[in-house]
Amino acid sequence: MKPKKWILLCAVILVLTLIISSFVIFKYFYNYSKTKNETVKDLIYQIKEYKVDITNIGFLPNSLEIFEGNSVIWINKDKVIHRVVSTSEEKFDSKRLYNNENYTYSFNKEGVYEYKCMYHPYETGKIIVKKIT
Repeated sequence: MKPKKWILLCAVILVLTLIISSFVIFKYFYNYSKTKNETVKDLIYQIKEYKVDITNIGFLPNSLEIFEGNSVIWINKDKVIHRVVSTSEEKFDSKRLYNNENYTYSFNKEGVYEYKCMYHPYETGKIIVKKIT
């Protein structure tokens, strides 16, 4: 084989190798980022229940961000009775919660939901419900 043809053949092989490698690398990273984003979204959907402790100093945490379809469970960790009631348009009411009793409410609509303890009105909190996009 003549040297010119040999150099041309090597150049063609090199160019084809670069094109194929670029395609494979692009395809790998595209699929990796797509899988990673879907995994994060799946994790958000899997977290269905969030916890709020009711203590002698109030609700912990007193502000919580969740997604539509998720639930919040309030657990009375105090020795006195508490009652979680909404102060927003959508009404929810735990009734009396004695020590270690709990109340769960599901939030199915985007919005800000404020609440308080009926027996201790200075104890307040809010749930921010976001839409999953």
